[in-house]
Amino acid sequence: MSTIPARPGESPWHFRLMLATGLAVMLIVAVMVWAAADRNEVSRRREALLATLDRLSEAQEDAFARDGRYAAHLAQHGGMDTARFVASPGISLRFEWLRATAWRAVVRDSALSVGPRSCGIFRGEADASPHRATVRPGIPACW
Repeated sequence: MSTIPARPGESPWHFRLMLATGLAVMLIVAVMVWAAADRNEVSRRREALLATLDRLSEAQEDAFARDGRYAAHLAQHGGMDTARFVASPGISLRFEWLRATAWRAVVRDSALSVGPRSCGIFRGEADASPHRATVRPGIPACW
């Protein structure tokens, strides 16, 4: 009668090592998914900043077409010397009327976890620019 050779015993660490490797791979995948979701949130918030500036620019152009000058004030209901504009929720707006033909604005989202957190726009001469990143009138830029 033939005997079956005895199988050498497996190391007790073999199963634990496989389990630790599996958990590490799952952790890496979870971090990658979390980073992608965070990147999408940052992009969405930055797009909201730029959209707010575009809406403000349109409101000011409407006021300019109506009155022949840019509005010095912003309000929910437009009127004489007032542009019809309200900033998006969660976004802080600093608007400065410089003269009848120039204004500048900066929007900021403090909830952004990475920069740039501020964007700006201006109309008029180059001295109306709120930051060195904004170089062309009517074209928003972030910093």
